Amino acid sequence: MGLQDLIATDAVALTSIGDFDEAVIYTKPDGSTRAIRGWVNRTPPEQYQGQAMPLAEVLVANSSTKGISSAEIDFGGDTIAVALDLGKPAQAYSVHKPRDGQNWQDAGMLRLLLR
Repeated sequence: MGLQDLIATDAVALTSIGDFDEAVIYTKPDGSTRAIRGWVNRTPPEQYQGQAMPLAEVLVANSSTKGISSAEIDFGGDTIAVALDLGKPAQAYSVHKPRDGQNWQDAGMLRLLLR
């Protein structure tokens, strides 16, 4: 097992602990859904490099079964349902890539913006 495999395995484990992650629903443009686990940052930076401020930032495993694969994602077409206010119903938000040049993926995790 190489370093990239270890990174991917660790990312799946970190988003499956249950202490820091939470359930979110990933939906593709064709309407198919997948329940996954991710870390939700509900307090993203106030200014986001001159772009419209995201409502939240989500970290998920870069996996087509336990998270979202970087190869399958459709920015602007996919949604992730999350409760922005804890205890309130989840709502679907459009998935966006961070501004060009910013790291949004590696072998283990994806960093996605919700708007």
